[in-house]
Amino acid sequence: MIKLLGGIMIVIASAGLGFQIAASFCFERQLLRQWISALDFMQCELQYRMTSLPEICRQAGLNGKGKIRLLLYYLADELDRQVLPDVRSCMGMALKQVAYLPRSVHNAAMDLGETLGRFDTDGQVRQLETARQNSRMQLESLEKGAQERVRAYQTLGICCGAAIAILLI
Repeated sequence: MIKLLGGIMIVIASAGLGFQIAASFCFERQLLRQWISALDFMQCELQYRMTSLPEICRQAGLNGKGKIRLLLYYLADELDRQVLPDVRSCMGMALKQVAYLPRSVHNAAMDLGETLGRFDTDGQVRQLETARQNSRMQLESLEKGAQERVRAYQTLGICCGAAIAILLI
C-alpha cells in the first residue's frame, strides 16, 4: 500500500512539473505580447506627441498589465529620479525590482534600455520599431508549434512520473 501511495505521489509530482513548465511557456508568450503592445504605444506616443520618456513609460504602463506594467512604472520612476546616468542603468534597476521575467522579455527590455535616450526623436522611433520587430520575431518563434509543445510538456511530465513509479514499484 505504501509503495502504491508513493508511486501515485511520484506521478502527481512529475505531472505537476510538466504542467508548470507548460504554464511558464504560456506565461512567456503572454508577456511578450504585452511587451509588443507597450512598444507600439510608446512608438506612437513618441512619434506624434513627443512626450518625455518617463511619461511615455508611465502611460504605456497604464495600458499594460501585470509585470510589464510594473516594469514600465519602475522604469519611469528611475528616469524621474535621475540618479543613474543613462536609460540602460535605469532599465537594469527596474528589471531588478520585477520578481520574475522570462529571459526573452528581460533581454528585450535590456536591448531597449541600451538605445532609448541616446538619439533624437526620429532615432528613438526607429529603435522602438527595431525592438518591436525583434520581439515579434521572438514571439513568432515561440508561437510555432506552441500547442504541440504545451501538450508535449504535459505528457512528458505524466509519462516520466509513471515510468519512475513503475521502476520503483
